[in-house]
Amino acid sequence: MVRVWCVPVGAFGRQRLLGQHVEVHTLISVEAARLMGRRCGYQNHPEAVKYRGRLGELVDVHNGVAAEMLRRGYNHKSPVAYPATPFTPTAEETRRDTIELEKRQGAIASLV
Repeated sequence: MVRVWCVPVGAFGRQRLLGQHVEVHTLISVEAARLMGRRCGYQNHPEAVKYRGRLGELVDVHNGVAAEMLRRGYNHKSPVAYPATPFTPTAEETRRDTIELEKRQGAIASLV
């Protein structure tokens, strides 16, 4: 499932952090293709629709994930060539995603 989580990336375990990286790249590709007038199989996916017109915010999310990867000592060799704009999820998005992640991994209750 493609999904951009609205929680601090420091809360992610290794697999979820790397998965977030792949998913953000997927959504950036979908949005970039849409802006160039190309069709893409994921263009009607709920997350792609949610971030339609928000390419800069997706780039900002990617940059945050990449910074966390580097902080943890992982390699990052997939920069994004689009300008970033600040991504600030709403308090409700953060709360909802934190609760969902807690259900899935049980380790981030302190972020709510």
